[in-house]
Amino acid sequence: MDGPLRIYAAIVEPNDGDIGRMAEDLLAFGIMVLGQGESIDVTNVFDEVPKLSLLIVDDAIGTHVGGSVIAQAKFLESDVPVIWVSAGNVTLAGFHRIAPDVVLMRPLDVAAVAAVAAARLRVAWYPPSLIESLTQSIEETFRSTFGMDAEITDLYVKASSRAKGPVHAVVPFASATSSGRLAISADLVAVENLYKAMLPDAGTPDLDALRDVAAELLNRLYGRYKEWSAGHGVLPHCGTPTCMTHDEFLHRYRAGQPAMGIEFDAAGGTFLLELTLDHFEEVLPIPLEADIAARPSGALLFL
Repeated sequence: MDGPLRIYAAIVEPNDGDIGRMAEDLLAFGIMVLGQGESIDVTNVFDEVPKLSLLIVDDAIGTHVGGSVIAQAKFLESDVPVIWVSAGNVTLAGFHRIAPDVVLMRPLDVAAVAAVAAARLRVAWYPPSLIESLTQSIEETFRSTFGMDAEITDLYVKASSRAKGPVHAVVPFASATSSGRLAISADLVAVENLYKAMLPDAGTPDLDALRDVAAELLNRLYGRYKEWSAGHGVLPHCGTPTCMTHDEFLHRYRAGQPAMGIEFDAAGGTFLLELTLDHFEEVLPIPLEADIAARPSGALLFL
């Protein structure tokens, strides 16, 4: 796995459990296991990382050995996802309100754990409505701007820093209650095809022209993200896109938040849209549009 890993897990298991043997394999999925064993001091784990991403509890012998650790983890960070691996016909009634988020049954493989972890983490960090807004934006932008279809091929929490292809554009954005970056990267041929779709009578584009295309594409995609943010009472302001062409470019950020990756095929190549939200705090109890719509005609709204 290239780049800095930002997805951190802890595994609770009895002495004869076997989920801990998955630690090395989970690394291949971008999940770094920081601690494992029957008794884990979750406080120490939380001290090591900006955010514990996942807690895996292996109830191999049906004793609810991880119940106290779940309670401790939820107390320190209420939204940490918990995967419970059950030994079989064991009820979870003893947990009461301190319950795992997902229950997986044996036999189990590392791919199943990684798939559930990725789905939970994606929802925890990036709301489904935001993901849907971005995927629709991709499809509509390619259809209206370039007259071509874009096919979404993958959605994932991006644990590595490697981009997709040698053409890149990155734009930062911020407001009083949010900050982050939006980035696009793509194959050289795909961006050349976008250029030709926009300017069919132009000659072969140089690198400056390709960077301009990437910046224009990113600006249009950012517009849809800004619309989604406005619906939550947040009005971010973006900077000027930074564009570059380099085969080994890495998106390195110091924040603990992983990026949301949306991979798609279009224009004869592969694109990767990355959204990194370092912070997002809704400032209105209801969406801005709904609040405005609910006001009588002629009413003033002071922001």
